[in-house]
Amino acid sequence: MMRKEHNDIELVQQLQEETAVDVNALPPRIIKHASKRSKMARYYSIALLWLFILLTAALIMWGYRMH
Repeated sequence: MMRKEHNDIELVQQLQEETAVDVNALPPRIIKHASKRSKMARYYSIALLWLFILLTAALIMWGYRMH
């Protein structure tokens, strides 16, 4: 039984060494997982700008038709 436990410990240590990653080799988290919030804020701003432009154009056209 002692031999089995020893083999298990060696196996675990070997797996840990194989899967170890150098932290300095990894890219920063902000690059790897870019925030969707900034993308959504940009799309939201563009959508609001277009709505404002369309509303302004519609009100100008409505004003010309009424007079």
